[in-house]
Amino acid sequence: MIKFNPEGKDELSFHEIFEQALKINTKEEADVYLDEYSKWIRLRSFGKELVKEPEDIVRENFGYYAGYYSHDVRRKIEGLFECEHPIFGSIEKNGPPTMQQAFALGLEMGAKIREEKARAAIEESFLTGLNAGDKNEENNQNKK
Repeated sequence: MIKFNPEGKDELSFHEIFEQALKINTKEEADVYLDEYSKWIRLRSFGKELVKEPEDIVRENFGYYAGYYSHDVRRKIEGLFECEHPIFGSIEKNGPPTMQQAFALGLEMGAKIREEKARAAIEESFLTGLNAGDKNEENNQNKK
């Protein structure tokens, strides 16, 4: 059985984590590995609330990282860990992306990121402006 973090290290690179996962060949092993990796994430959150459940984090990371490997490896990882690539989706359902599809999806993702950054900058500017207005009002009252 392939074990998660067999050496009991406090810190692991994602490469170390994924290389062990690549050795897994059964759903049972994958389930145990997923469970152990998820527990490891929880322990390292130091009681802070996570944005996602650890199991979802593992599946998203594995789905993404598998995209850097062959189609066969990606299919294997997606099947064993019940995950999919966060951008391309499931290789079983969608097949491997063509270069044109990957490029178009990359452009789409870039546009979304730019839009989110612009929205955040506007919100920050607005909040900063509000805070500055509060300070100006304070200064005006102090002058009276």
